[in-house]
This record gives sequence, structure tokens and C-alpha cells, in this order.
Amino acid sequence: MKLPTGVDFDKLRVESEGFLGQAIALGVKYGRLSARTPDVLLAYLRTTGLRFGQRYRTGITVSRDVLEQGVGKALISLELGLTMISEQNLNRGVDLLAEGDFEKIRKRGWEEAFVRLEEMGRVCRSITGRPESRLLRDYASQIERWSRVVPETWMVAAGEDEDEDHVDPLKDYARFRELHARVSFIRLLPSSVLQPFAEAVNECGFCDFVRHLILALALDLDTLVPGSREISAFETDCLGPEGMAAWARDKVMTKAKGMARIAADDSHLRTLLMQDVEDETAFLAELPADSLSGAFVTES
Repeated sequence: MKLPTGVDFDKLRVESEGFLGQAIALGVKYGRLSARTPDVLLAYLRTTGLRFGQRYRTGITVSRDVLEQGVGKALISLELGLTMISEQNLNRGVDLLAEGDFEKIRKRGWEEAFVRLEEMGRVCRSITGRPESRLLRDYASQIERWSRVVPETWMVAAGEDEDEDHVDPLKDYARFRELHARVSFIRLLPSSVLQPFAEAVNECGFCDFVRHLILALALDLDTLVPGSREISAFETDCLGPEGMAAWARDKVMTKAKGMARIAADDSHLRTLLMQDVEDETAFLAELPADSLSGAFVTES
């Protein structure tokens, strides 16, 4: 079946599926790609995987694990390369596949993978020892792991009591982007505010940081460590039987949205940050009055 004039592949995009898979499926379905394209691609992946296996084999024969590694890296590189060259436009992606130069696409993807993995290692190493590292307890193991990424091999260097491990420039990078957005959100606050809070809590999760930030934004505080007077004011002025007062909620959300716009460079990440703020706002609004102080680390 030929593609009717005016039909836009991007309007047929399914967000839950990979870009490469969608481009092939739609291209074949609407006659822009040969029905043999999936088989040709599979043959290319096998050849590339074998080439990788011969290069990195440890014995006379190529092991199945090394061969699968090569195929997997080639497939990820194709996904990244097609996405980058086409600028995420499915119409352009189908055209690129129709040209049949899979190697050009793979090489561009390999370059992008290197850049991503290098960024992951650099950013995670920059967190260690800084105040924000103590506010990301839920990410501690990932930060430590990604700080040891070796971009050339897509591996995490062996750590204490740990063997080498693989890192995925697609899936791991997506999780890293969420971490990076939260780190950037925290870093919007001056060290004069972050350092005392980090010392007061010693260690906490990002949600705990957000909870303290909500109170500070609502009351226009220049600290994240409230006293009993501030907690009492928050309870009296900002909370009520129906949850957080509209004026307080609007104030917090407006300021938080401004921070999210600076911290994150795409709508998905900004939405993620604002969902964190929404969740903690709901949590505080539902707390019994006599347990509100327990949700905060206060001045000693």
C-alpha cells in the first residue's frame, strides 16, 4: 500500500515504541520501505555483532555472550543514530532507512552514545562531596555506579566488591536525565541555603528536600530548616480542612514552575519535577495536624 499524499508519519507515532521500530513498521506498511527491510537490517546486525565479537573475543571462538553484546550495541546505536540524524522526525527517519546506509546511522549513534555516557560520568562525579549528594539518598547507588562509567566500552568500571557492569545509553541515560533534572533543581538554591539543610538532615531523599522547599516558598523563607514558629505559621496560614489554601498553593506552584523551567530543558522533565512538588503538597495537606512537625527537620 502506498503512502497517501499528505499523511504524516509523525502523527502515527506511538510513544511506547522505539523510534527505529516505528520507522520500519510504518515505512513497510505504507510502501516507503521494502518488505525485506527487517530481514536486511537483521543481517546487518548479525554481521556487525560478529565483527564486534571477533574484536573482543577472549578465546579462539566468539562466545554467544560477546556476540549478543555486539548485536545489542549495534541496535542501540542504530536507534540513537536514526533519532539524531532525523531530529526525531519519523518521515525523515523512513527516508534515511530507505537509503540503506545502516553503517552511517550506526556510527552516528555510537558517537551519541559516547557523548551521553561521558556526560553521565562527569555529572555524577561532580555530585560527590557536594551538599546535594546528601539530599539524593534514593539515587545514591546509581550516582556512585554512573560515576564509574567508561564511555569507550559502555561499561561501569569494577568497584569495591563489584564486577564490571554494562550501562545502556538509552535506558540508563533516560534515568540519568531524571536525576540530572532533580540535581539541577536543587542547585538553583544558593549554597548558603543548601549547606545548612544538608548538615541538618545529614541524608534524605529528594522528596524530603521538596517538602522543605514547599514550606520555604509558601512562607518566603531564606532557609530550608524551619523553626517551630514557621511550622506553626505554615499549619495555621497555609493548611486547612480542605488541604492547602488556594493562595498558598498558587504561590508555591508558580515559584516551583519557574524553577523547573530553569532546571529542565524539556517538557517531560519539567512535568516530572512539578509532579514531585504536587505529590509532596498533597502529602502535607493530608497530614493530621499533630504530626506536621514530624515531616520536617527543624532548628535544634
